[in-house]
Amino acid sequence: MIYTLTLNPALDRTLTVPSFAAGKVNRVQSVRLDPGGKGINVSKTLLNLGCASVAMGILGGSAGEFILKALTDMGIESDFVSSRLPTRTNIKLCDPVSGTTTDINEAGSIDQQDAAQLKQKLMSRLSAGDICVISGKLDGLNVDIGEWIRDINAAGARACLDTQGAALKQGVRSGAYMIKPNSEEMAEMAGRRVDTPAEAAYCAKEVLASSEVSAIIVSMGSDGAVYADRGCVLYGESPHIKVESSVGAGDSMLAGFVFGQNAGFSPEESFRLSIACGAAAATTQGSLSPKKEEIYSLLNQVRVRRTL
Repeated sequence: MIYTLTLNPALDRTLTVPSFAAGKVNRVQSVRLDPGGKGINVSKTLLNLGCASVAMGILGGSAGEFILKALTDMGIESDFVSSRLPTRTNIKLCDPVSGTTTDINEAGSIDQQDAAQLKQKLMSRLSAGDICVISGKLDGLNVDIGEWIRDINAAGARACLDTQGAALKQGVRSGAYMIKPNSEEMAEMAGRRVDTPAEAAYCAKEVLASSEVSAIIVSMGSDGAVYADRGCVLYGESPHIKVESSVGAGDSMLAGFVFGQNAGFSPEESFRLSIACGAAAATTQGSLSPKKEEIYSLLNQVRVRRTL
């Protein structure tokens, strides 16, 4: 089974604002409300690929109730901890004219008892061979993600980590099975610039050589992505698409790779699917996840080659 963990989920309120201008009066063309948070986005894409997952995390207040109902209506199994703290709301300003998305995200906070209860829930469900996706910003939440990953490993499951900052470094030290930083997050972790696929590949190989991490995907937006494990390094070109919103594109990319690994695909096949998922997500509005047919229509356009 695949479990997605979202410690700090959000209700995503997406506003489409053509020709958005800061400091001016802007007219909203349309509004969308979606269950958000990186792990939840992974579960949504897995569902569209035809793969079951269990979405887990912490929810509270009316926003939390909305998210829980929305996931149930979608057909996504969930097992959330109910909290006295309200779930945050994030604003996404999508400008279809410029092709940009501006995120205005609330910080959010979690209760330590809620976090402990969630960890207990997760560990009671995990079995050998399961995949646990841990996604989202964790710094400032006072959660020892290294301890979580060590316990996941002890259960014989695989921890896939998509976070940043100190939590990403902690996950690497604790033996996460896979990490998926973007180029900025990889640069922060490596302490050097990561502006090109070659630089991303170099940093990824350094992490693999100095840790127990087994696989790394570095997402680089329109510049494609780099995959590295101890057997190969791959570069994948993104298909040419019209970007509607970048919200959730990285999460869909992670979902595609996890889907492939869970289905027994080769690393190259999983990587190609991950790029197609990320590109398809970028063509959707708000926090919508790409449909299966949209993903596979782009799959043949993804070019992957081996590098040094």
